[in-house]
Amino acid sequence: MAFKFEIAELLSKHTITEGDQKNLIRLFEFTQYLYDIDENLTKNLNLNKKAKDQLKQRMEEMFGISVPR
Repeated sequence: MAFKFEIAELLSKHTITEGDQKNLIRLFEFTQYLYDIDENLTKNLNLNKKAKDQLKQRMEEMFGISVPR
């Protein structure tokens, strides 16, 4: 049984700007990309430090915020 998660459908139920919605979708897709690469994962299947730093950097670029490292 396959599970398909549609982030766009979930976000459409909330009041956010179109730009933020697009950024959140792109961020979700980037996170999926990081998890698809085995070298980014610890033995417990969490993101390793390098991948977490990439994710934080992407969040800072997309939303103009500072993410604690």
